[in-house]
Amino acid sequence: MGPEGAHQLYNHSDAPCRYLDLRTNQGIDICEYPDSGKINILPYQEIYQADEQADYCKGEEHVREKWNGGA
Repeated sequence: MGPEGAHQLYNHSDAPCRYLDLRTNQGIDICEYPDSGKINILPYQEIYQADEQADYCKGEEHVREKWNGGA
């Protein structure tokens, strides 16, 4: 969803707050923290700075030769 999908819970009163958190645990989840510029790869807890992005094709030069066994 990106930064526009960020959400948080904050209790603006002194009264106890209860909430129900429903979720699934199906594979990998990516959490983005727009305030700190980090992303978290779950369930591995691998945290990266989002500003260190790489181009999708970086390191993918000469793919045809790799698939053909170097031929």
